[in-house]
Amino acid sequence: METTVRLTARQAAAQMGITSRSLRQRIESGTLKAEMENGRWMIDARDLAKARRAATPQGGVSQREEEQPSGVDAQPTGRDEPSSAAALAQIRDEWLSPLIDRMGALERECGRLEAENAALRARLSEPEPQPRQGMVARFRANWHTLTTTTNGRSA
Repeated sequence: METTVRLTARQAAAQMGITSRSLRQRIESGTLKAEMENGRWMIDARDLAKARRAATPQGGVSQREEEQPSGVDAQPTGRDEPSSAAALAQIRDEWLSPLIDRMGALERECGRLEAENAALRARLSEPEPQPRQGMVARFRANWHTLTTTTNGRSA
């Protein structure tokens, strides 16, 4: 009985020298066989070796050297670091800083609304004041009791 070695997508990507995103694209396109197990892609080591041989051109240049990954998974190379760092700083300043500022404003607004909500809840839990009787209503009530009883007896 033969034991098969299975790798996670991250392990397989590291062995092939590509990003996890590139590996998932190969899985989705069908150029690399993989199975989903417990929400994770698992790759047989033999299938990975076949895919690695198929991805390496005759000149011996690896797939990673031919196609530089783009997006979040991209790793800057030594020669591109200053321009990559400048590009990242520009993206941070242009996109991320306003979002962080907006999050701060929303957090302050949320705090204000929570305080207002707590004050309204406190007002709801207070007993409602009874309406005050006017002088005429009190006079009538007192007059009624005075006229119906005299010296503690009913008239």
